[in-house]
Amino acid sequence: VIQEKLSPNGKVLYKEESSYDYLVTLGDTGGELTLDESRVAEHETARKKNIPLLVTNGFAMLFVIFHPYYAGSFDFSDAGEEMVGGKMLHKLHYRHVRGTRSPTALALRGREYPLDLEGDAWIEAESGTIRRMTASIPVGIEDLGLRSLRSDVTYGPVTFRGVAKPWWLPEQAVVEVETARQHWRNTHSFSDYRQFSVSTEENVKQ
Repeated sequence: VIQEKLSPNGKVLYKEESSYDYLVTLGDTGGELTLDESRVAEHETARKKNIPLLVTNGFAMLFVIFHPYYAGSFDFSDAGEEMVGGKMLHKLHYRHVRGTRSPTALALRGREYPLDLEGDAWIEAESGTIRRMTASIPVGIEDLGLRSLRSDVTYGPVTFRGVAKPWWLPEQAVVEVETARQHWRNTHSFSDYRQFSVSTEENVKQ
């Protein structure tokens, strides 16, 4: 993860780089989708200054908006086709329906505020593979001090042992946030994927 603090004209004022072991657990409990993230620091740069930086999680998993648990919370519209990386992809625009469940939230001062995101997804029409997703908030949330939020996630093929076809998983997620006085940009790069499966058994003693 590269965390940057930017000047009003976009110049990098301060930068920190860190590496993590990142774990994502996706489950379905009683019809409710659960997505848990955890990360353990592998390498963190020693802080030279006491500068507040942005902490971002979850944007790489933005594709969950297409899961039946969240799909009803979004309006989808056809945005035509577009050439990306030498391949013609179908472009789909999405917009969150205010007041419905949202997969993203802003954590501020111990509270969480669901975000009304909108953006675009570039998809292979034949396979349904998501190649790229963008997201932003259409208007700022001035009472929380949030002027703008933008993210851009790209996906790439990952091959697991024993799996015939590659999975398309996040390669990079760039998240940029501006408030009245601050401007940050976080760049998450993902590599060295590993797949784990876990089975559990519960015994209840009478």
